[in-house]
Amino acid sequence: MHIAELTSLVLTHLSLVSCLWLAWVTNKRSRGYRLGHAFLALIAIMVIWNIGTLLEYYTRLATGRTHMLFIYMCYFGIFFIPIAILYLGKILSQPDFQLTPAYAAFLVIPVTSMIVICTNDYHHLFFQRFSLYSSEAVYGRYYYFHSVYSYGCILVGIAYLVAFSVRNSGIFSTQSALICIGILAPLTANILYSFALFDLSFSINSSMFTITTFCFAVALQKYDFLTVVPIAVQHVVDLISDGYLVIDGQNRIVGCNKAVFRLLPGLTEPPAEAPLEDFFAESFPPGFYGIFSRLYAQSVEERCTFSIESHSIGSEDRRHFDVEITPVFQNNLHVGGILLLKDITQAKRDLETIKETQAIMIERERLASLGQMVGGIAHNLKTPILSISGGVEALRDLAREYDESVEDDEVTVEDHHEIASEMLDWLDRIKNHCSYISDMISTVKGQAVQHNTVQDDHFSIDEFIKRVELLMKHELKQNHCILRTDIQVGRDTEISGNVNSLVQIFDNLIINAVHAYEGENGFIDLCIRGDDEKLTLSLTDYAKGIAPEIQSRLFREMVTTKGKMGTGLGLYLSHSTIKGIFNGQMSVASQPGTGTCFTIELPRQPVAMELSAN
Repeated sequence: MHIAELTSLVLTHLSLVSCLWLAWVTNKRSRGYRLGHAFLALIAIMVIWNIGTLLEYYTRLATGRTHMLFIYMCYFGIFFIPIAILYLGKILSQPDFQLTPAYAAFLVIPVTSMIVICTNDYHHLFFQRFSLYSSEAVYGRYYYFHSVYSYGCILVGIAYLVAFSVRNSGIFSTQSALICIGILAPLTANILYSFALFDLSFSINSSMFTITTFCFAVALQKYDFLTVVPIAVQHVVDLISDGYLVIDGQNRIVGCNKAVFRLLPGLTEPPAEAPLEDFFAESFPPGFYGIFSRLYAQSVEERCTFSIESHSIGSEDRRHFDVEITPVFQNNLHVGGILLLKDITQAKRDLETIKETQAIMIERERLASLGQMVGGIAHNLKTPILSISGGVEALRDLAREYDESVEDDEVTVEDHHEIASEMLDWLDRIKNHCSYISDMISTVKGQAVQHNTVQDDHFSIDEFIKRVELLMKHELKQNHCILRTDIQVGRDTEISGNVNSLVQIFDNLIINAVHAYEGENGFIDLCIRGDDEKLTLSLTDYAKGIAPEIQSRLFREMVTTKGKMGTGLGLYLSHSTIKGIFNGQMSVASQPGTGTCFTIELPRQPVAMELSAN
């Protein structure tokens, strides 16, 4: 026996054991996946080949002659392994591949070859003289036809396998190397044997599958070859809703997914291999590439991700994007970058809708508050207007009386002074009533005007208190409530912000406190105290209080305890105004059955100065 043949037989034994182990592991891990079935089919054919090789050897050892039945078993493996490799590569590379009856055509030549070799004694088409050693075998014409077909299937299968591995782990990955070596080893041995390039034994073909099983075993154990469904990375990223572009170190696009075309309908050609500047010029506004370049250079320098917002051009349906830039480094060398195009069009539209809805709700709440004040304002203005009207009539009478007394000798100087004194008295009364009406109109006007912009203003505690008392006088009186003020700071103390906004907040709080008494008599305390850093304004009632589960949601959600009579928008907007306009804080403390206290803390320093410092 040749030493090479003995070595081949030892390796064939090892290959058989390895194949059986691989079959057991594959069956355990494949979980019914088609990939597992394809892999098991390949292993089964290898097992048949190995068994045929060993049976031929031991039978020849016992009888001294070659039994062709076992040779045919070996050729069964030789004929069908190329198809198994092609099928395995196809499933790995194209996960949506479906095996249809039409693919049975691939089995025509292997089946035909099996028939030709079994009937070779009658036509010698496959080999003219069979020998276990390559230097002595003489092949027929059909052998070369079959070889071309088989090698073609193997090469295509290898191409599929390598393409899958490159997409998932890189061209220089260990996984790629294992797959290639595992299949090329027996392929190389078969070529060397078939073309008699070396004097090799027939068993060399099956023994080389030891290398195949070893490589597959490593891939199976270390790289989880069969533990996941084989989905190519490109297939996955094509399903992602966000578009991505891969650029190299020269800012050329080297790859993208299909989402780029969905997001940019105006894109006419695949951007691959195109300069990034040209892509931006076609799809984004002028000047965007310059902004991008500066940010990209900064992201490379700082090794971090940046994002900028832009919109598309060249299409009627303008889309808005958040463009995320991530530089890619390899061995501390910048080799390219990844651009992620996140479509935020719907988010921006939703935000605009929310802003419009919020503006409508704010306006409705403002009008509702004004509506509540109308009754009180009318009542408050009715008395001074009637008094002024009465004063005018009194002055008219006094003027007529004075006119008649001018030429009356019985009217003394004292009488003239008395008439003048009464006229002056009525004028003072009218002046006071006019002053009251003027203050009322100024206060109401301030609450009625829409403030589209935040005004940096200042107002005094005294001005704030007077406006609140003017607007709430009727509401308090009608509901039998008394507002008690406790001012522990100077009334000339100034607050930074817009007085009308703060008045509206406290009007809303007072109305809520009045409603909490549900028509019963009650006190509402407004206390203002302060220190060097802040002013604290608190409004306390002693009514039914607020449940704990509602307190935690008052400023975060639009909740109300008034049922259909309330919207919950007032407190929500009040909290936002205190934080956004006054740079302050608003809180609530309440005990059911005891009462509620709303506390507002405002900074002493001007809001404008603090904002500019930040």
